[in-house]
Amino acid sequence: MVGVSNGSTAVVECETEAFPEPLRYWERSDGSLLENGDKYRINNTLEKRGYRIRMQLKISRVTPRDFTYRYFCISKNELQTTRGELQLYELDPRLPPPRFTTELNKETIFGIHPPDKVSYEDICGPPIQCPECDKDAIKCSGVSLVDLISHWEVRPFDDNKTYPGYPSRTKGNGITRELFIAKNDKL
Repeated sequence: MVGVSNGSTAVVECETEAFPEPLRYWERSDGSLLENGDKYRINNTLEKRGYRIRMQLKISRVTPRDFTYRYFCISKNELQTTRGELQLYELDPRLPPPRFTTELNKETIFGIHPPDKVSYEDICGPPIQCPECDKDAIKCSGVSLVDLISHWEVRPFDDNKTYPGYPSRTKGNGITRELFIAKNDKL
């Protein structure tokens, strides 16, 4: 619940956390979709931290009718729709602000909570040592691109040489075509 004086501006906020990226919007309890204009100012990406985003709705020139509605911040993606509910109540500027119990003033969480964080070790278990590798030597590290390129030999195409599995190449139409063969002696 958000307290506001009649004729002033109310600011209500909602924080959502969702993956994949959700569609976020505000709705009123009469089914009206709220849009930016003279009455409402909406910022649905006020603060972004990872998958968490804070949404804000400013209601200007609050009237007694605005107190009759509930306002919903809605976050919707392919997996689920979550709807937070907020309500305005009227503050009398001539009286001190009311004291709320912790029950009325607490944060409410809607929707399904995200799963607990786990480490890769919990999911996959300890890494398995390669049986062919010596623990002190790095034999199974693979071959780098630099290793491959540094051992290439480039030479002109030989008309008399054939390569099994490849069609024969010829010179044709008066245009000389050359083919360069890259050969790696190490692999």
